[in-house]
Amino acid sequence: QDSIGSNHGSLVGGVDCNVVGVNGQGKACKFDGVDDYIDTPHDSSTYTSFSIMAWINPKTTQKSFPTIIGEADYPTNVRGWTIRKDPAANWHVRVQDGSTPTANRVSLSSPDNSWTHVALVFDGTNLEGFANGNSEGIISTNFNDALVSTSIGRSNNLNIVDSYFNGTIDEVMIFN
Repeated sequence: QDSIGSNHGSLVGGVDCNVVGVNGQGKACKFDGVDDYIDTPHDSSTYTSFSIMAWINPKTTQKSFPTIIGEADYPTNVRGWTIRKDPAANWHVRVQDGSTPTANRVSLSSPDNSWTHVALVFDGTNLEGFANGNSEGIISTNFNDALVSTSIGRSNNLNIVDSYFNGTIDEVMIFN
């Protein structure tokens, strides 16, 4: 349920949004890593700068490219943003501008089976990644929006089994 009231998502698969949230407070959503995700109508196409954050509690067992949240259209146009993990077991934030298949990314520290607050901040020029309030790195980069909806718990465009997240996500927030 979106707290502002305009971007409610649709639960797909067996997402359970009645589990205890971070610090034992409120409700969070548990994803099974198989077919669970939340599809939202959120669109950041008018953003020139933005911040995305969430509390995550990833399980040890993950697919190759588990995605916390993303709005990206790779491999088609290679544009957008994501918070995800790569096959080398590194969580990271990334933005892409459509000019190269290589994403500009900042790695994040996030241990398995414990809550971590992760954030992506893009100011129009620089991408900065945060874990538990600590800057994990900053790089200069360009960004072009993917012009697709936002998905929580999997990649919104790959729709492959390797992008489903296994764990719990709480307090997802997007700011422009």
